[in-house]
Amino acid sequence: MEGVSSGPDFLESATRTTRQMPVVILKAGRGQGGARAIASHTGALAGDQVAYDAAFRRTGILQAHSMEELFDWARALAWQPLPPGRRVAVLTNAGGAAILAVDALEEAGMEIAPLTDATKTFLRQRVFAAASVNNPVDVLAGAGPATYALCLDALLGDETVDAVVVVSAPQDWFAPVSLAEVVGEVATSQLARKKPILAVLMGLASTSDATQVLHRKRIPNFAFPERVGSTLAAMWRRKQWLDDLAAGAHSIEEIACDREIGRMTIDAGLEVIRQRDGQDAGWMSPEQVEVLLAAYSIQTPSSGMAPSLEHAIPLAETLGIRWRSSWLPRVSRTKLISGVWH
Repeated sequence: MEGVSSGPDFLESATRTTRQMPVVILKAGRGQGGARAIASHTGALAGDQVAYDAAFRRTGILQAHSMEELFDWARALAWQPLPPGRRVAVLTNAGGAAILAVDALEEAGMEIAPLTDATKTFLRQRVFAAASVNNPVDVLAGAGPATYALCLDALLGDETVDAVVVVSAPQDWFAPVSLAEVVGEVATSQLARKKPILAVLMGLASTSDATQVLHRKRIPNFAFPERVGSTLAAMWRRKQWLDDLAAGAHSIEEIACDREIGRMTIDAGLEVIRQRDGQDAGWMSPEQVEVLLAAYSIQTPSSGMAPSLEHAIPLAETLGIRWRSSWLPRVSRTKLISGVWH
């Protein structure tokens, strides 16, 4: 997405669409240089990125920050159920790769599931003695597809787990496609239909067939563990937004505004700038800004102008400002800063 030609039309369309399906947008022109390029390329209004961020949050649009995220998120949102919570279990045969996944998950705002004692006991009886049954669950390099299947099923059944990431580093004693097949089988269970499963079968040529198997089962596969963090976080944000929508948090009400007053205020400000012949150009007076914001029902803190300290004290009390008197050296005049007299 480069820009929009009509903000109200975009908001209306986005609000209607996100209620029916997830929408992922990659916004180009987030910086000044990109915004100028968009204006010269398409003539579209790039606008302030802060405004776009607010519009995306309000309408439930998920904003990706790279082409990789755009496709990662879209595939996961289309194929997997949304996580009921933010707690994630990681199942791996390589500790380092799992830790990278954990770092990415926590940086994205997800949590590592604690696992119940019952789950840990079940796993301990089915993995090597040196394996770790804490989260991340490390079955070690010697574990095969059958061990993965047992552990994955146990993690999906754990009440503290909302999503599972399956990680496998390259090894030479079973084909990655074998692991993909058992993960795909477990993914068809009743438990798996309620919790998302993301796979990280690392490698290129050796995992090509495995990736095809996983994708036929609608399980996203990632080449590197760092990519699962933002993907699951996007899915969790979608779930939160839908929950808020069901609770009525995103109901959009018509905001009262007086466009005529707003237009007149802007015209008056521009006329003052023209009369100044370019001096102090671009600034409106505080009074004009307050009138303009009020015309569009934008609330502002109460304020007032006092000509002296004697007038300022009762004004501050009227506005509900808590203040105290203090003396600072080298201050040549009295002024109110954050409710404190200096």
